[in-house]
Amino acid sequence: MTTIAPKRVIVFDVETNGLPPKNSYQQFPHILQLSYMVYNTETRTIEKKYNAYIKIPHDVVITDEITELTGITREKCDEYGIPILEALYAMYLDYARCDCVIAHNLKFDAIMVGVELERHDAPADLRNLMNQDYEKKTNKIRYCTMMNSIELCGIRVDAVNKKGEPFTYNKWPKLSELHQHFFGFVPEGLHDSLVDVEVCLKCYLKLQETAPNNIA
Repeated sequence: MTTIAPKRVIVFDVETNGLPPKNSYQQFPHILQLSYMVYNTETRTIEKKYNAYIKIPHDVVITDEITELTGITREKCDEYGIPILEALYAMYLDYARCDCVIAHNLKFDAIMVGVELERHDAPADLRNLMNQDYEKKTNKIRYCTMMNSIELCGIRVDAVNKKGEPFTYNKWPKLSELHQHFFGFVPEGLHDSLVDVEVCLKCYLKLQETAPNNIA
């Protein structure tokens, strides 16, 4: 396990109108909100905050459950939303200058970025965003606060395997549970992607104090 000390990191999060299906690429959800922050680990300063609501096609449904969870409505997307490629390009410019990309459940967020790039036929340079080949060439690190805190949080869950045998395991901690572990309370406003980014950065910095590593 390698200790990594990146100078500049980008923390990002997306809110969507649902979860990915298991089989149909065309039925993947849409990003409704994208947020990120650029943090300089040497100066310990936030260099940039970005938050955008996304203008989505008229046939995309935002259910009452999603609105209750995120606070995002069709009206908010229509009034304040910008094209998804505009938001992703803004992120790409900052992503390109960072040494490390961070998210809570990074795999999901990275998949959603890739889906939107494909869905909207993004230009070649923008397809570098969250592209692992590009990250290898530019020595960019991925860090998932969720995957790096499974054992730390140690939240035990009872389950049954395919043979019907009971077992327990440490579940993937929610961002709220990780924050609770470090700071003793659940922050307000989660599932607003900008709030999630702020909370994720706080947790990342605490994780670096305890057990720095570079697991995606």
